[in-house]
Amino acid sequence: MSEYVGPPPEDTAETRSDANWPGAATWSDTAQQTLRPAVADEASGSLPAGGLRGRLARRRVTVLLCVVVLLLAGVAGWALYAMHTNEQRAVSWERRAVRLQANATQLESLLAARTRLLNQRIDQMNGLARKLKVSQVALGQSQGDVSSLETRQRELANEKAQLQDQQRTLDEVAGAYVTCKQDLIQLLSDVGNGYDTTSSYNTANTDCTYADDSLQGYVGAYPNG
Repeated sequence: MSEYVGPPPEDTAETRSDANWPGAATWSDTAQQTLRPAVADEASGSLPAGGLRGRLARRRVTVLLCVVVLLLAGVAGWALYAMHTNEQRAVSWERRAVRLQANATQLESLLAARTRLLNQRIDQMNGLARKLKVSQVALGQSQGDVSSLETRQRELANEKAQLQDQQRTLDEVAGAYVTCKQDLIQLLSDVGNGYDTTSSYNTANTDCTYADDSLQGYVGAYPNG
C-alpha cells in the first residue's frame, strides 16, 4: 500500500486507534509536543523582555503627553482670564473716560461762561474805577461825600478780591480736570500696550476724585457763578 499524502485526519479516538492510517501515531505525538510549550508559556503569562520595555516606554510617553496637555490647558486658562480681566478694566475706564470727557466739556463751557462774566465784571470794575476817580476829584470839592466814597471804595475792593478768588478757584478746578484727563489717557495707553495698570489706575483714581471734589467745592462756594 502507498503512503497517504494529504491533510492529516481529524484527531479522534478512532483515528488514533486506526492503524490503517499511515503516520497517524506520528502526527498526533508531534502536534502534542508542539502545542504543550506554547500552552505552558501562555498559562504562565511570561512575555519577552523587549515587549515589556516597549509597553513601559509607551506608558511613559502617554503620561508625559497628559502632563503636557494639562500644563498647556492651565496656561491657556490663565491667559484667557488675564485677557478677560484687562478687557473688563479697559471697558470700565473707557466708560469713565467718556463720562469725564462729558464733565470736562461741561466744565469748559462753564469756564468760558465764567470767564465772560469775569470780563464783564472787570469792565464794570474799570468803569467804577473811572467813576471813583471822578468821585475822588469831586471829593476835593465836597468834603461831605468823603465817607460815602470810602465806603464805596471798600465795596469795590471787596468785589474785586472776591472775583479774583473765584477766578483762582475755577482755574484750580480746571487744572485738576486736565490732570485727570491726562491720567486717563495714560491708563488707556497702558491697557492697550498690555502693561501693568495698577500704578496708572491708582494715579487716575486719585486725581479724578480730587477734580470731582474740587468742582463740588466750587459749586458750593459760588452757587450763583
